[in-house]
Amino acid sequence: MHKAPSFVEKLQNTVVSEGHPVRMECRVSGVPAPQIFWKRENDMHQDNCGYLCMIIQPAMKEDAGWFTVSAKNEAGIISSTARLDVNTQWQQPLAPRMKKVRPSSSRYAALTERGLDVKAAFFPDSSPLQPGGLVESDDL
Repeated sequence: MHKAPSFVEKLQNTVVSEGHPVRMECRVSGVPAPQIFWKRENDMHQDNCGYLCMIIQPAMKEDAGWFTVSAKNEAGIISSTARLDVNTQWQQPLAPRMKKVRPSSSRYAALTERGLDVKAAFFPDSSPLQPGGLVESDDL
């Protein structure tokens, strides 16, 4: 008597953090015992048992992709497909330290306490620029 393969448990989409182990598994039955084929996008691996498990340890970003398990015997063929996503771990950059500025009556006073002469940078003669007073750089 022949019985076409069937999945007792199908592959499940899985998400894992990079560097951690991952287990892609499913279960299949059939008479006679079906031949098992693992396919990861274009790579195929063959196995011959009813409980199917692929362990990737440690999971790397390159391991992400679509995985397919096919089971085949004289009575038929079935497939189950699932996606493996591998999240990269990142560290949040440290927040820059805030500098304290003493409040003052003038916006410019707080900057000049730090050694910046803002008025002189914008108004070198202590008066606004006159028309035609700009000089163009040769580098531009």
